[in-house]
Amino acid sequence: MSPPGGLIGYFNLSDWWLTTLSQEQRDWIERTQYGLGDQNDPRLLTSGKVEHPSLTATNLLTKIAIILHEGGFRQQSVATFALAEAEAIRQRNFTGLHFVYHNLVELNYRERDKAPGSLAIAIEACLKQIAIAPRAAEAFLAEHLAEQLKSDTGTIKWDRTKYPARPFYLPFAVGYYQLAIIREKEGNFSEAIRLSKQALEQGWVGHWESRIARLEKKLQKQGKKKG
Repeated sequence: MSPPGGLIGYFNLSDWWLTTLSQEQRDWIERTQYGLGDQNDPRLLTSGKVEHPSLTATNLLTKIAIILHEGGFRQQSVATFALAEAEAIRQRNFTGLHFVYHNLVELNYRERDKAPGSLAIAIEACLKQIAIAPRAAEAFLAEHLAEQLKSDTGTIKWDRTKYPARPFYLPFAVGYYQLAIIREKEGNFSEAIRLSKQALEQGWVGHWESRIARLEKKLQKQGKKKG
């Protein structure tokens, strides 16, 4: 069997693709492959020559992990997420790592009552996303600024005619959100409040103020019952 080309070949994932995934899994990914086409070069995942992909190896592996999960290959999906995580850490890609954990949380939390171990996977991913949150926030800001900065002579300068200033917002941090919900359901309102306040202080998008207010009322009622 000749080694695959396309994005798999470009990112040197051929051995993983051929030896770790079964033929059934490879067929499912190639048959589905939504979100895997490169916007600049919409060729197939394993054929053609890719020179300047618009996504990273972490992005690609994350998308494949999602496809495997949706196809019912849960064990292989978790393993592929782990590979995406390792690649992001190796490349110090904190924005990519943020979304690895984001998808792990969303996919596994929604199956918490159907698939054994899903809740534990979701909680672990929440904790990991929270742990890297400050560095991810810095990386998101750096990416935002890089889009607005132009370097002509080796020094970075602000070209307001081509790069007008745009407001910056951090994306949604599902780790804080979902773990706060989990702690709330456990009756641990103080921890849910702490998580929500931390997310608010760091600037992650969300209705944190209203959540904190609601949780504080629950905590007060809980204190009165204990009293």
